[in-house]
Amino acid sequence: MALEVVGLGLGRTGTLSLKLALEQLGFGKCYHMDTLLAQPRDIRHWKELHAGGRTDLDRLFRGYGAAVDFPTVAYHEPILKHYPRAKCILTVRDEASWYTSARATILDAEPSLGGKIRMSLKLPFSRRQRQLLEVAQLAGKFWQLDAEDEVVRRARAIQFFRDWNARIQATIPSERLLVFNVREGWEPLCRFLGVPVPAGAFPRSNGRGEFARKYHRLLGA
Repeated sequence: MALEVVGLGLGRTGTLSLKLALEQLGFGKCYHMDTLLAQPRDIRHWKELHAGGRTDLDRLFRGYGAAVDFPTVAYHEPILKHYPRAKCILTVRDEASWYTSARATILDAEPSLGGKIRMSLKLPFSRRQRQLLEVAQLAGKFWQLDAEDEVVRRARAIQFFRDWNARIQATIPSERLLVFNVREGWEPLCRFLGVPVPAGAFPRSNGRGEFARKYHRLLGA
């Protein structure tokens, strides 16, 4: 199975909702950051992409018809080259609300002090825990927003967000790309993908509380 759809929107732009929507529309399983956290053995493929831009993508995405969110977005260029027929979806939202959401979740997804201590005790004995640590490190390399001053950090993050969206729209042909806010619902997405609009509401998932519970459960922290 080749990837048919690749999501290019940053985390906290409705990527989990898009994942659920694509699966509901019949595109098969959709790879997401949640997938990597649940099966962190995949980190070797992503590390290979980071180091040299190449890995066995067909093996990584075996059984998946779509991929969204990090780390797919970070390495979308070799992925799109390998799957030249895949359609692309750039999920977007208001930049201020994006930062507020990202600041409370993906940009500050650190366990508590107690959680860090429990994790450090597990690392020598748990390959999975070491792989999860590598996932977190890879995400940190992507964002590179280190700054103690919150005003500076916010400015850097929002500029990253703006630059990312502009870059995607400048480099992906318009006929291959849908710029999509999940608040728009089914119609523009289904029209772009050439599939019927399903009955029922567009999926909504991964609020901040849900993210925190899920993240810490997966890390065992």
